[in-house]
Amino acid sequence: MDDSLDSQKLAQQDPRCKFPHQRTPGAGMPTLAWPGRSSAAPDRAVERHARGGGLQSARAGAVGLTLRLLNGKHNQEDLGSNQKEKEAREGKENEMDVTSRRISNALKTAIRREERTADAYQAQAKKTKDPGAKKVLESLVKQEMQHANKLKLVLGQGIDSSLLGTRGRQLASGLHVVNDDVRLVEKGGEGVKVLKRAIKAEENSCALYRSLEKIYTGTDVSVLFGKLAEEEDLHKVRLERMLAGL
Repeated sequence: MDDSLDSQKLAQQDPRCKFPHQRTPGAGMPTLAWPGRSSAAPDRAVERHARGGGLQSARAGAVGLTLRLLNGKHNQEDLGSNQKEKEAREGKENEMDVTSRRISNALKTAIRREERTADAYQAQAKKTKDPGAKKVLESLVKQEMQHANKLKLVLGQGIDSSLLGTRGRQLASGLHVVNDDVRLVEKGGEGVKVLKRAIKAEENSCALYRSLEKIYTGTDVSVLFGKLAEEEDLHKVRLERMLAGL
């Protein structure tokens, strides 16, 4: 018997029975249809798969968005932290610059102060007729000039305020030097008056160097300022003896 005829008869008897090798009229490829199953079943499976894939994609997108938001938040926090650190660093640098300028100006004024004091003592030495007083004044002239030269060396090395501690920078903020007392010494006049003014000027110089000594605590420069303060105090003592001898 012809196989094709048998298959056609079976198909007529039971329309559910179609064999895979049969072709749907007008189609280029064979359509597989199995007994007891609708051809729409695979479509529903594909649809369910598509919905499941869409849900997974949506979840993945949400997770990705959350991660991006978190990363963005962390980046903003990092930027804020970096900005604060930068501002703090710049503030500290500005503070150090201000401190350095203040100390530098104080040293410049102190140098001029020593030079003017030396000139004033030299002028008084020329006027006095007392050999002992002349000798003391001329000695003070030399020492004041030595002080000026030492201060120039410190200034020439540059003012590094990073060497100062917090306390040193705080003390430096109140550093102020004037030469009004020296100006009075320069005016000259009667011997007793000049000596009293000179004693006051030496006291002020000693106080200035003590302040600088504290500002530079723990450094070699602090030792130098301490010695300058001691010498200014000795100048004061010598002038007081001169005054007592008049």
